[in-house]
This record gives sequence, C-alpha cells and structure tokens, in this order.
Amino acid sequence: MCYTRQQGQLKCPVDDVIFPGGGCRTSARIQAVRWSIIVARHLRPTSRTQPALMLLINAGSSSVKISIRHFDVPVRIVLHRSISLAELRRPAPESPPHGTNLSTGADLAADRLAGWLKSVMDESQIDRRNIAVAGHRIVLAGPEITRHQLLTAKVRKALVRLIDFDPQHLPLELAFIDACRQLFPRIPQAACFDSVFHQTMPLRSKVLPISWNYYTHGVRRFGFHGLSYASLMRQLRLVDPQAARGRTVIAHLGSGCSLAAMENGRSVATTMAFTPSAGVVMGGRTGDIDPGVILYIMKREKFTPADMEQWLENNGGLAGIAGCADMQSLLCRRDERATLAVEIFGRGIARQIGAYAAELNGIDAVVFSGGIGEKAPEVRRRIIHQLSFMGMAIDSAANRAGRQQISPAGSRPRVWCLRTDEEQEMASIIQLLLKGATR
Repeated sequence: MCYTRQQGQLKCPVDDVIFPGGGCRTSARIQAVRWSIIVARHLRPTSRTQPALMLLINAGSSSVKISIRHFDVPVRIVLHRSISLAELRRPAPESPPHGTNLSTGADLAADRLAGWLKSVMDESQIDRRNIAVAGHRIVLAGPEITRHQLLTAKVRKALVRLIDFDPQHLPLELAFIDACRQLFPRIPQAACFDSVFHQTMPLRSKVLPISWNYYTHGVRRFGFHGLSYASLMRQLRLVDPQAARGRTVIAHLGSGCSLAAMENGRSVATTMAFTPSAGVVMGGRTGDIDPGVILYIMKREKFTPADMEQWLENNGGLAGIAGCADMQSLLCRRDERATLAVEIFGRGIARQIGAYAAELNGIDAVVFSGGIGEKAPEVRRRIIHQLSFMGMAIDSAANRAGRQQISPAGSRPRVWCLRTDEEQEMASIIQLLLKGATR
C-alpha cells in the first residue's frame, strides 16, 4: 500500500482497502491506521465556520430520499428532499439507449440523480467540499455480508455478485454509488444494509421449503426494511420500554409492505423473504402467491423471466386488484374493486399479526409505520378491529389525530403509530463505522 501526496494532500488508494472484518488479509491494526488517515482527512471542514456534513441516499420502492446532515449532530438536518423513481427512470427518447450490463437505465437514473442533487445543493447554497462522507441504503447484503460496511472495491464486487439475487434494486443502488463517487471522489462511502437487521432470525425462519442445496448456495429468507425496523425499535424503547423488551410486531406499510416479529428488540421472523416481493399484499407487488399462477401467466403471455419479474413488480397487489397502488385514492373511491382491494389488504395484515402472535406466544405491542401505516387511520382501524378478539382496541380520537399511542390507556396489547427515520438510522451507523475505522 502506497500513499502519495497530491496538491499538498495525503492521498490513499481507498479502493485497495477494506474495513476490518470485511475479508482483507492485512491485519486489522494496519487497516485501522489506514482508515484513520482517510477519515481524519475527510472530516476536516473547508473552513472553521463550516461543519462537516454527511450525505445520505435512501433509495426506496417508489422514491429516492436525499438527506444532508451535520456529521457531529446528525439530528440537525441541513437538506431533505425526495424525487420519484419514475422520474429518474423516465425514458429519454432524444438520446440513444443508456445503460450497463447491470440493468438497463440504471446509469441514466444515476446521472439524473446526480444532476438533481447538484441542483438542489446549489439552490440551498451547500458547498460540496463540506460533504465528508456519503451513506447509501442497500436493500440486500446477501449471505456473506453480515454487517454494515464502509464501501471499497471488494465490497462493491461482492454486491455485483449479488445482482442475480436482487436485479430490481442492486443495479440502481450500485449506479448511485458510482455517481456519488464521481461527484465526491475523495470521500469515504458507506453501505447501510436493510437485510442485516434480520441476521438474528433463527434458522427455522431463514430456511425456505425448497431443496437444501439452494440454502447452501445462499437462497434463503433475508428480510428487508431493516433500517426502518431498527429506527422504530429505537423509538419504542423510549415510549414503551417494557414492550420493547418483550414481544412486538412491527408493520412497515408503504409502497412496499412487510411485518416483523421481534423478541427483546431482535428480529425472529419477517414476511419478506429472498426478495422484497414476498409476504403481504403491497402497492404493486402480489406478496405471497401460488407459484402455479406465475407459471400459468408466463405461458399464457409468453413472458421471459425478465418480463415476469417486471410484471410482478408493478401489476400485482392493490394495482392489480383495483388498478391503483395509492391507498389514499382507494379509500376515497366507492367502487367494488377499490373496496375489495382495501379489504384484502387490511385482512392480510391482520392475519399476519395473528400468525406472529402464535410465533411469539403472545404480543405486548403492535407498531404501525410507513406511508400507509402512518397516514391511513382508516386502515389502522380496520386492522385492529379485526384483532379485537386478542384484546386489541383503538382510541378513535387518537387514531384520527395520528398520535403515537393509538390504543386506549391501560389496554393490552398497546398499539403505536411511530414515524420511521431510516436516514437517522443510517447516520448513526455511519458514525459507528467511522469511529471503528479510527480506533
């Protein structure tokens, strides 16, 4: 490993280094020294009056959220914006096809994100030189990566090998990482993995009912929405520490939906599986479905696997039943299909909470979050009404007002509506990673 001095700065070839525990043969002590040099350089602000900032890129199912925060005090938000994935992926007929072997259109979407990010930073008068570190939400860590990581060439190669596991998300996430490196070539980047949260699941929850040979090749239930679950458990410890130490079911209901069963704050089961398409009914995804239906549609429509994958991502769930994936729009409609879609959705969530009550041998608290979970009191009411046989109840006024506790005082299990903050969770992870790099 060689360090070179360029324009009076000490430069380290970051791509040749990997964070301790990530698989490099070099001793952890030497790695820590190398990272300390990198981190110390990039956390130095451009002037004494301008603090170091962190850039957080949270790519979700329907949008990309950008958050810029103070590095030392991440709760201080300098900028928070979002842009729809549909806008980033919009075809550009005036230009030739633009993509990579990772996924058609990923580079174009990343270029647009970079242009949009530069624009909003300029509008907000944020000096790009003050960005000291960038963090990315990565949906899948795969079977080998078991912790959040500082990004290096080796970590990136490991993610590229996972594209067959997650062709819907990883190509775009990798393109965002590369675009960020073009914008901020000298700063460290970090990968904050959704699936890492579910490492605590027992083997019975990870193994899928297929040939064991596939499990040995990495095919298993990974679980997703982990950053959201970690954020919500952190909040639950503040408002209901007893339940946080006990048995909790969290329902993250948004464009993508999943539930997780928690014991003492640790995941023991979750609805999403090998991909984020499994589990309960979602906006555009079917959730769990008879595989025979998939084979029938493929034959009837003469779909390739890629065609089927795209179809399953956008033509199932609420969109498939009612022609619309937006829950608020469906609640306003009075036609039969909209009513049916809302009913199927709510009863499916209630059914899963009941199943997790069996898994946990009881429930101390239920937490709703996500776009639907936080903003659709009628959906919450229907779900809890369906579970009244378990003693669950809802305070109508608190539910309509969107208060944190929406169950009556003294009722059990308690029911909460908490706002998830995945970006804050990412900021905390990045701080820990960089502190570990400088130990």
